Amino acid sequence: VEEFEIRGQSRSASLAGEVYFGEQKARAGRITATLADGTRVTSDVLTGKFLLESLPIGVVTLRWRLEGLPTFGFQRVEIESPGITRHDVHVPNGTLELRVVDGNGSGIPGCPVRVESASSGVIESGPGVPFYCDPTGALSLSGLPIEQLTVVVGSALMPAGSRPGFETKRISVWPESVRSGTIVEVALGRATQLHMRVVDKHGEPIVGASGFLFDV
Repeated sequence: VEEFEIRGQSRSASLAGEVYFGEQKARAGRITATLADGTRVTSDVLTGKFLLESLPIGVVTLRWRLEGLPTFGFQRVEIESPGITRHDVHVPNGTLELRVVDGNGSGIPGCPVRVESASSGVIESGPGVPFYCDPTGALSLSGLPIEQLTVVVGSALMPAGSRPGFETKRISVWPESVRSGTIVEVALGRATQLHMRVVDKHGEPIVGASGFLFDV
């Protein structure tokens, strides 16, 4: 999408429409338009309707958060003229039912999860914030695009400085599973940490020495 300069440009356009989840209007939420310079214009979604005002002519990026649904990647909309442009948002209605377990089959509470979609980008709880499994290791997400999704699960998504705990896996979830809401189980092993100390033949540490680990 070609970016445009909005400095000095009149923001005389508006974007109005309705938000649908499946066949039903979304009850409540918030929708945000991000402009080319990073400025954001926000509107509440009330009884399925929204109105974004003071927009420039050009391309804006829509991002929405609806009651009970996760935050999505993006949707770009082109505004071609001043006045009100009509644009309805149709939220996809796929579902991801996930259960994350350890090597013994027990649920891993609080395990972080991120979803990646070709059409919607990275799907997270918030910018840079993953979803977290409940105390049983389960996570249920609605409003996902019905397509092949990549699900990232594990300690690599934890904040910097957190203990690794479990390994991280990337798995593919097929469209049929997203359409039907089939439970997808992911088993994670414990993360392995290796602490190495290189010494000489007298047991004294060698400063600046490198060590290598080979799988034999």
